Amino acid sequence: MTAIKEVRRHHVVVVRWRPLLPFLLLPLLLFNRRFWFEVNSLTGLDSANLLVRGLVRLSVWLTTRFFNLITVSEVSMDRIRGLSRPCRATHVMPNGFQPRWLSKFEPRSVPDVAPSLVYFGRKQPYYDWDMLYDTARRLIDEGVISGVQLFGFEESPSYPGIVAHGVFDPRSLVRDLAAIPNPILIVHSSGTDMARATSPVKLFEYAALALPVLASSSMSRQAHRLSAFHFYEAGCEQQFAGEIRKIAADYSLALSQAAESRRIALEHYTWHAVVQAWLSDAL
Repeated sequence: MTAIKEVRRHHVVVVRWRPLLPFLLLPLLLFNRRFWFEVNSLTGLDSANLLVRGLVRLSVWLTTRFFNLITVSEVSMDRIRGLSRPCRATHVMPNGFQPRWLSKFEPRSVPDVAPSLVYFGRKQPYYDWDMLYDTARRLIDEGVISGVQLFGFEESPSYPGIVAHGVFDPRSLVRDLAAIPNPILIVHSSGTDMARATSPVKLFEYAALALPVLASSSMSRQAHRLSAFHFYEAGCEQQFAGEIRKIAADYSLALSQAAESRRIALEHYTWHAVVQAWLSDAL
């Protein structure tokens, strides 16, 4: 009943998309046209069942024809546009981040110390972990990097210099990072559709730290405004290693290039900023 009251008051209404919901909610457009569907994934579109696929395609058509649309990435919006051209408002609203602890980090360059690769977050299945470990072993042996520090999970290969710290408290991450000389943050995602369509919140968190970031090309669209990022072709171990060597060769330069990314992340990609940008379209 509360939802119905909000519709009748002509408030902006946001609903997480599910294939059946456009059919059920279509009559409510008679009372309120300020309906937005948040589409995270097109559930059922790749189903082996022909009837399910047809239902999902019809649902997508209804959604694009009569409702406003929100997605978390340009890739997700492109996929919808490939099925049916939106007739109402659309908005790409990436998941924003909370800056309160990240913005307190003070980056610094330590002379004559090889950098460390750093990753924090879940061990996502669409990341090239084998490529990371194989490259890291070689670069550690060559003295290009001093090691790899992983925050967020405990599993790691048994190799000197590659350390998994387990689950971390976000409030302590600034302290942990400050103890690592010359960190290079990594986003080693694969070239799959899942990797390209994921929410770029980790990219914004990395940018807010004002540190050099090495990311695969599958993230280039989401991070193209951020000068902290150095890109390599997804899945290419040679390019991955080559970009690490470039950053390590002049870490202080890479660090200075990353400074502008913090300002952009704090101004445009916090939760407050992304919601305000959407509201300017929705209201």
